[in-house]
Amino acid sequence: MTGFHTPFDGAGGGSSGALVPYPGQGATRSFPPDYFYNVNKQQNSRILRYARTDIINPVLRYANYYIDGPRMGSTFAKIASGAAAAIDCGIEFPLGTYTQGTFGGVVGGTIANGGELSSDPITITIPKGSIFVERNNFQCAAGIIITENGGYAALGDKWEGAVSGLANKVMGGTISNASFVYAAISITSQIDQPSWMPLGDSLTRGLVDTIDPPGDKGFLARLIGPSAGYILAAEEGLQAAHVVANNDYLISLASSVSHVPVALGTNDILIGGKTAAQIITSLAAIYNLFPTKKVLGCTIIPSPVFTAPQHVIRQTVNDFIRSRTHFELADPVETDRNSNTAKTGMFNADNIHLNQTGFKTVAAYPPNVALLNRLMAG
Repeated sequence: MTGFHTPFDGAGGGSSGALVPYPGQGATRSFPPDYFYNVNKQQNSRILRYARTDIINPVLRYANYYIDGPRMGSTFAKIASGAAAAIDCGIEFPLGTYTQGTFGGVVGGTIANGGELSSDPITITIPKGSIFVERNNFQCAAGIIITENGGYAALGDKWEGAVSGLANKVMGGTISNASFVYAAISITSQIDQPSWMPLGDSLTRGLVDTIDPPGDKGFLARLIGPSAGYILAAEEGLQAAHVVANNDYLISLASSVSHVPVALGTNDILIGGKTAAQIITSLAAIYNLFPTKKVLGCTIIPSPVFTAPQHVIRQTVNDFIRSRTHFELADPVETDRNSNTAKTGMFNADNIHLNQTGFKTVAAYPPNVALLNRLMAG
């Protein structure tokens, strides 16, 4: 069985199946955009990535929409920028050597308002384990879209924007700042190993996690990133109920991966006031959004701010999650299963988010590493 949407046999919630070559995400650090700024109309971005398999003739896919997260309207819907956008892109590999991307055989393409556009295959081979850089130039009369989950200067990420007159630096030139970036939502080539789309909230996003090389942030990216490419689909405040209501962009993103771990539920309890039954219903609906993918559950961690009734909800939902293939996020940071007591030194001062020690502890938890290794082996 081959094809873009069916990368392996036995997809969905069951066995891991056997991967066959498919167009999959071979690079780390792809993110959907989640912020819109209507003053600047032009931007250059430089984003460092790691190749986690041989990437041969990669295709870069760009979005002209943003996810309406907490810094915008908090609907968590896909919002069009408001106008068509011009995109130019290239690959810097080895560092200092530039290869131009094209769209339909010409330099530069047009992304429809609210749409996506994929480049032609870029004639380059990036060996497994290599560092490479994506460079792009984006222009839109309505404004620019960015991701606030990128832009780490220590990794070499750079960004600059302007109302007009910004020189295109796809093929070289110094880009000045590093507060955020606009990045390809996927970088695909023919691969024969799993690729991943961690789906979650601020914990999956790695909020308050301290970034360090190679730039994988949050428990799932820290677990997966050293071995495989991923698209990090995570927004602060995201609830399972939001995904049930707004998921078209996630289905599109998932077309470039084989595995989707779902780490949701905390905000449904803390913010949404949902019952265990409601959360379980939402999670089941999300698992069914990706019928051709290997979908994994992720247990809900014991945030110290949970009340006793909220911990009962968490335990009931976790029992449901543990009934399928899952990553165990709770046990590594809880004194005992269902003790409702967090281990010392794992949480940030807000008692909702893990600190770097907590994120690293979950990522290094032996059952999680063993499951990842089994799934990576096919």
